[in-house]
Amino acid sequence: MFRAEYARVKKLFFKSGIYFLINFFHLLVHKKFKNIDSLYGEYFFSSRLIPQTNEAYYYWDKMWNKSYVLFNQGQYEKAVKIRTDVLEEVYEANGVNNDKYFPPLFSRGFSGAIGHLGHVGAYIGAQRLGLVSDMKKSLLVTVEEFNKPIYQCLSDHINLLSFSNFSHGNEQPGFWHLYERLQLIKTTEGFMDHYRFFEKVYTQIQLLEDQPLLNLPTHYIEKSRAELQVLGLSSSDWFATLHVRETGNSREPNNQSILDYLEAINFINKLGGRVIRIGDESMPCLPSELNVIDLARNSNTHSHLHLYALSHAKFFIGTTSGPSTIPPLFRVPSLITNAVVLGITTFNFSAQTIYTPKIMLRGDRKISLSEMVNSTLGFANSPSYLKSNNIQYKPNSPVQILNGVKEIIQILEKSNYKRNLLRDQKVQAIRKQVSFTTSGLFSNCWLDENADWFLTDA
Repeated sequence: MFRAEYARVKKLFFKSGIYFLINFFHLLVHKKFKNIDSLYGEYFFSSRLIPQTNEAYYYWDKMWNKSYVLFNQGQYEKAVKIRTDVLEEVYEANGVNNDKYFPPLFSRGFSGAIGHLGHVGAYIGAQRLGLVSDMKKSLLVTVEEFNKPIYQCLSDHINLLSFSNFSHGNEQPGFWHLYERLQLIKTTEGFMDHYRFFEKVYTQIQLLEDQPLLNLPTHYIEKSRAELQVLGLSSSDWFATLHVRETGNSREPNNQSILDYLEAINFINKLGGRVIRIGDESMPCLPSELNVIDLARNSNTHSHLHLYALSHAKFFIGTTSGPSTIPPLFRVPSLITNAVVLGITTFNFSAQTIYTPKIMLRGDRKISLSEMVNSTLGFANSPSYLKSNNIQYKPNSPVQILNGVKEIIQILEKSNYKRNLLRDQKVQAIRKQVSFTTSGLFSNCWLDENADWFLTDA
């Protein structure tokens, strides 16, 4: 008995020491001791030096981390169940597990990367729909990020709280009832996974109104136009915005080579349009002869123009990565190429958004949509998990990307564009075989080429 108790105390002491060291380091880095405020109680709660901290904190954190592992392995419903159970317990422990209470703050997960801020825009849409509380939430923002255009765009709808006046928002598990979690939103219908949330908001909002969810400040629009004119964009030019995710980790399924997009870029130029590429300096250079305004070069200088490019394009061309969540906030149509993780990334942003998937292969055998959604394969994005299941992806060819561009131009010009309704119904019937998948439209021309195997039963 004594040994068991000693082992338990030793384990707790070790955990508390790790938490204390991590958070004490944050205290040193992010704040001067003389400016300590009340939110720094979180550091001491997490260190277990205050009796209010209990074993549940560590259990909640452990289970939340476990949910990430399951999610990356495609076990979507199990991951959502764990997160729901954890937040139910956190809210119950704090006496706020009822349909009247909503967190006053956004988690830091909503800020930083532009794609995550797309979730804040979707939340604003959910407020219009009555899907969440209409309270004006607050978001902790670093001093460096505070004046970014996207935050200026959101500031009419949320309160921006600078880190110069508040703690780093460490968000210990016992305080998760204060922070809207990025992965699981508290709605009027209960906790909702953010993929379901995104899908529900956009499916409903496009039926109710034709106004964008967000509007840019006039001074930002005028300044951006002037700067882009200096970079070669005429005031009469229309443009498409391009973002192709291409990181150093070639194993990630949503990576793709920019070289496969050159034919599409040249086609847009021949039509009299321009292409504005966004990204960062880690991306490979484009051939110098291409007629592209490349904001990925000197990205520190031009990053403030990315939001304008995403919000004012005739259409967006991208991959399944963060920037693709921004154009729908401004009702900009999208062509999402080389789409992967089809169970949860093909959002129904609008009737003017289409997807051209990568082909999933196990050996030489193509994996149908039905097989994907009825297994982990349509939901998994872990490179190691996909490799262990002998899964590879065949990317879109340059011709498939070009055909996708031609199709979205047809959609916008309404020039003899017709959907194969029976085929679309077949796609939706396959998706309804499981409790949830996203429901965006696959490209007509891609389905013309691949429907015979893609739409077969599992």
